Amino acid sequence: MSSIKAEGQQTATLTTEHTLLDTSDAGNYQLKVDTTNLAGAEYVDLKIYDKAKTGGSYRLVQSVRVAAGAAYPISESVPLTAPLGAKFTLTQTGGTGRSFDWSVVQLDA
Repeated sequence: MSSIKAEGQQTATLTTEHTLLDTSDAGNYQLKVDTTNLAGAEYVDLKIYDKAKTGGSYRLVQSVRVAAGAAYPISESVPLTAPLGAKFTLTQTGGTGRSFDWSVVQLDA
């Protein structure tokens, strides 16, 4: 059974890495972002960070670049097992700052 851990809408400020969720809660998570609003040559980078040990630093474990006109407008990450929590971010680097609906699903809730 799954549930929404967090959700919202992020308006991108170009080149800023926006933190969508930073949680210390253990869980199995999946990031979902609706990229429908991208246009032309625009793209967005979606990243997930994890820790290897208690007290450790976040390190990048997943990164995907989604371009305007993607075949599947809702981008879903590969599920992440995160016993020490995780951080989910979004960065748009060109074009006009767009608004993105997003959610982080906790798959084991």
